[in-house]
Amino acid sequence: TKGVLSYEQPEALILGDWHTGDTCPKVRRKTIQMLKDLKPKRVVFHDLFNGSSLNPHEKGDLIQELREVSRKRYSLSVELAMVMKEIQFFATTFPDIQFLVSESNHDLFLERYIRSKDFMYHPNNFMFVCGMIPEVIKGTLPTLQVALMHTGELPDNFRFFKEDESYRVRGVELSYHGHRGANGSRGTSGQFDKLNLKMITGHEHTPKLYQNSMVVGTSTRLKLDYTRGASSWLNCHGILYSNGKYALITLIV
Repeated sequence: TKGVLSYEQPEALILGDWHTGDTCPKVRRKTIQMLKDLKPKRVVFHDLFNGSSLNPHEKGDLIQELREVSRKRYSLSVELAMVMKEIQFFATTFPDIQFLVSESNHDLFLERYIRSKDFMYHPNNFMFVCGMIPEVIKGTLPTLQVALMHTGELPDNFRFFKEDESYRVRGVELSYHGHRGANGSRGTSGQFDKLNLKMITGHEHTPKLYQNSMVVGTSTRLKLDYTRGASSWLNCHGILYSNGKYALITLIV
């Protein structure tokens, strides 16, 4: 029998948690090539911001703070400039792609940093955060978007979602990161699989495929400062096809 091979543009490519600054260079190169080859309509970023400069889990950890100083990631404005550079690269390299940024738990480190008043004890971040606060108080934009707007001009083809803002394509929810569960519980992919909608999430760094949900992996190096022992992490993206079907794409680097 003879078949016909035709090109079909994917609805979306959902990237494994990005964590700018900890992104694996090999994964980044492969991802760029994937965007050139597949030409998806949309690309979803999870954990675009890493939060190295204000990670609450590393508060009071002198060794880790010194590591971040040596990497020049101890200043919020410097880290945001790094994120902005990444945004501008993707926006200009792929002007026809709509980039979507899920408000993720690492993005929310920034809001937590402001609410806790920790910035008041960090002279390197104090003035920058003070400039953000009037807009943050309004609560109309994601805190990361506000911070980036104070860093430079955001491109038109980047859209930022607030935490509970829905965005569905072909019936599949794409804006939810996966860190929060129902009724104040911690989010788990097994829990999401029982909801009455299909969704593709991130957060766990371990790719999983369920009947009604899918979890992408991570785009970071698989060995980071805080990883210990055996791990199920995997460099893995997700793809959403025009018929609403989806699949995982594992990157071997």
